[in-house]
Amino acid sequence: MHVVLWTSKGQRYAMPSEAIVEVIPVVHSRPIPGSAVWLIGLFNYRGDLLPLIEWSRLLGDDASEARMGSRIIVVRRSASGQASDLCGLLVDHVLGAERLDCEDSTSGKQNRPSQFEFLGPLVLAASGPVQLTVPSLLPAVE
Repeated sequence: MHVVLWTSKGQRYAMPSEAIVEVIPVVHSRPIPGSAVWLIGLFNYRGDLLPLIEWSRLLGDDASEARMGSRIIVVRRSASGQASDLCGLLVDHVLGAERLDCEDSTSGKQNRPSQFEFLGPLVLAASGPVQLTVPSLLPAVE
């Protein structure tokens, strides 16, 4: 499987590259009052307002420090092609792309709380372990 790799809070994650629309620099977003702590707000992506999710907070950690290497990964949660199926993930650093052999994975899903269902198995990449993610299971923002 071909994936895009990134880091957040020192941990490595990956998502299938077919779910990645684009990786962009961090842009201004507008907060949504009363929203979940992991939802930074909405940002303008090519004329559409997309939700911007802070990956570290989605995992229950503190907010990441804004850095020059921080990026927004624009993700397609489904194959419908609708703008409503897109969201942005704010991550610490995008490492690049790699082909992973997912047959050597450990399924950590057995005892995972339901709010983390978007986390897939742990896979051994060439540069070390990486947590796969499932874009279709990312939380929807209404």
